[in-house]
Amino acid sequence: MIISTDPMPWGVHKGKPIGEVPFDYLLKFYKKQWINGEVLKYVEAALAEIEASEYEIAIRLGKKPKKYLIDDYQCVY
Repeated sequence: MIISTDPMPWGVHKGKPIGEVPFDYLLKFYKKQWINGEVLKYVEAALAEIEASEYEIAIRLGKKPKKYLIDDYQCVY
């Protein structure tokens, strides 16, 4: 998994390294398109890693892999 030591810039986990923030917390804001900067870079890199893993597993099982990334992401604030 990708590790980021950059500090979380906002929210409940402000100041904590981004890599230590629960991923579900970050994903919630990613889906609402409320993140940018280092947080966005971290989440997209982690999702790319998850998608690659999902693809490998799905191919082995003969299933269609899930897609997690939002196309044309634009931060709304």
